[in-house]
Amino acid sequence: MKLSKEEKERYSRQLPVLKEKGQEKVNDLKVLVSGVGGIGGTAAEYLVRLGIGEIRLLDPDTVELSNLNRQILYNKDDIGRNKVDVAFEKLKKVNPNVDIEPIPEKLRRDNLHEIFGDMDAFVDGLDNMQARYLANKECVKKDIPYFHAACEGFESRLTTIIPNETPCLNCIYGGKIEIKEKEYEPTVGVVPGKIGIIEVEQLIKYFLDLKGLFKDKLVIFDEKNIKPRIIDLRKKKNCEVCGSID
Repeated sequence: MKLSKEEKERYSRQLPVLKEKGQEKVNDLKVLVSGVGGIGGTAAEYLVRLGIGEIRLLDPDTVELSNLNRQILYNKDDIGRNKVDVAFEKLKKVNPNVDIEPIPEKLRRDNLHEIFGDMDAFVDGLDNMQARYLANKECVKKDIPYFHAACEGFESRLTTIIPNETPCLNCIYGGKIEIKEKEYEPTVGVVPGKIGIIEVEQLIKYFLDLKGLFKDKLVIFDEKNIKPRIIDLRKKKNCEVCGSID
């Protein structure tokens, strides 16, 4: 759909880079963000500002005081409210042109199909591997990109997973889950925001066919180095999720 006069003004600073056709493509995208906390909340904010056409926000939690060191969508007045409801209200004020659907649920086996629907991409704002593996399987099944991110302390990691092209999450982590996953990961406030922004950058580069994708790479930022550490990834032979390699 052609950009309106209001949209041309709203996106005027990025149009010289994305071009009108690129912005129109952005405006048509449907993105699922699961987990609207430090990573996912930041990603959702920038997806909305970028002009993504439709965003589905998934998170079962309510706002807590301990969220406020890193989760930019919330403030003290929001404590006790559903995160997705607060996020919906605030993001709609930022860009009313974006269709936003808040869903106060966990990602589960029995709701995967409905929640993913006809989404074009999945943005990982999750805090546990069980849910990530579920999302990974559904992305492979639906052949949509998975933008993975995770953090702890000062460390953060990212990769862009493209079904039938790159290793999937199961290839990378081997399907491993801690016997008892931590109640929460200790996190310095700025870290999830940084990688939430990079997730959005990766998403745009993928859909507009730009250079700089973290394909076949696990990019790790830590407290000791200015430059990220990059680990080359390979598909797992006979992967239970994405198949085998020759």
